[in-house]
Amino acid sequence: MRLAIACGRHDVDAMLESMTAQQFNEWIAYYQLEPYGHEAVKDVIATAASAICHALGAKVTPWMILGRDEPQAEVSPNQAAAIFRGRHGDHR
Repeated sequence: MRLAIACGRHDVDAMLESMTAQQFNEWIAYYQLEPYGHEAVKDVIATAASAICHALGAKVTPWMILGRDEPQAEVSPNQAAAIFRGRHGDHR
């Protein structure tokens, strides 16, 4: 849904049907490198808040502020696509 919104598309199914698996994987990889939308804003705010905490002597990570576990490993685009299809169905 977020990809469709970012692309200005209103019909998610039509967008997914028009994309190849390779194109979808490229979008996943791009998002992992350069998040967009509200995720990017949250990351920037959490990083700034963490920097302020560090300046005041507290050891707080952005992940702590976001209430998430620190990522242990990157998910490959193929793995991310498989997870997406598992949650939302295969839209090929």
